[in-house]
Amino acid sequence: MEMLLQDLRYASRALLKAPGLSIVIIISIALGVAANATVFSVVQAIEFPRLLYPDPSRIVFLEAKNDARHLAGMPISAPDAMDIAARSRTLEQAGLTADQTSILRIGTTARRVNGRRVTPAFFATMGVRAELGRALTPGDDQAAVVLGDRLWHSAFAADPEVVGRGVGLDGGVVTVVGVMPPRFDSDADFWTTLGSTTGFARDDRQFNMFARLVAGASMRDATRELADISGRLAAEHSGTNRDWVTLPIALTHLHGRDARTTFLLLQAAVAIVLLIACANIANLLLARGTRRQQEMAVRLSLGATRGRLMVSLLVESLLLAVTGGGAGLWLSMWGIRLTRLLPGIADC
Repeated sequence: MEMLLQDLRYASRALLKAPGLSIVIIISIALGVAANATVFSVVQAIEFPRLLYPDPSRIVFLEAKNDARHLAGMPISAPDAMDIAARSRTLEQAGLTADQTSILRIGTTARRVNGRRVTPAFFATMGVRAELGRALTPGDDQAAVVLGDRLWHSAFAADPEVVGRGVGLDGGVVTVVGVMPPRFDSDADFWTTLGSTTGFARDDRQFNMFARLVAGASMRDATRELADISGRLAAEHSGTNRDWVTLPIALTHLHGRDARTTFLLLQAAVAIVLLIACANIANLLLARGTRRQQEMAVRLSLGATRGRLMVSLLVESLLLAVTGGGAGLWLSMWGIRLTRLLPGIADC
């Protein structure tokens, strides 16, 4: 321990003799570590989001693909959804949704909002209770609406008396029956009743379907079963379902999927930047080492071994690395706070 403390004191004095070089190295390490830690934290938040749904790994989102037409990530039709719900043995609590853009009117103020028309089973699938009031039930018609927490705060100033209030939506009047908690289905501002799913054409692919895996079923089981059901539907309805395959996507993978590729590429880029910084730092230390040959020769003549010199130089490098790494982690905390202001990241 005494030798280590001696090496630390000597390393500190040696680095203070070349303050410019030491500062450049520390800043280079700090920036490289901060960039990598920040992006890595964002990627981890996207890959493993904090979802408020009970047992979220068992919630799946169904989407369709048609390799013959080079189509992927497509919604499904209402008839296909009903057939899948009736025939599937690996899925339960299936809820159907359709995106909707509406004009919300509160007094003389109008604003465009994004919502969903949903079957009441959607809320049962997600397993989250309303923060105020209640969620939609089978007895509700399209005159009932549930607000998202974000819209409740921005348009209604988080008024706790909003439940039971009538608001204008697309030229009609709807009644607020509940408010969902923060981070619930953050892509939507409101939810209203989808109504009857009959009467839609089988090739009208505008619906999204959420469901839960039954106990004991895996994603592989659901994928295999849905491929089999898709094949049977294609045989029964060749005019509309030929080459169409429905597959399940885990909700945890769906969350932030649009931003995942971008941030993975950014992670690779900042990792390369860190490697370049490390290479430059190594060159700087080698150049400094050539100027310290006389110092090393004097220390050898005074009895120091080559191993002792190597340990001393290693302690100097570790001191630079720890200082730069600590500064980088401190910077990354601010970087993470800034990235959480980006759309789609705050809810991760």
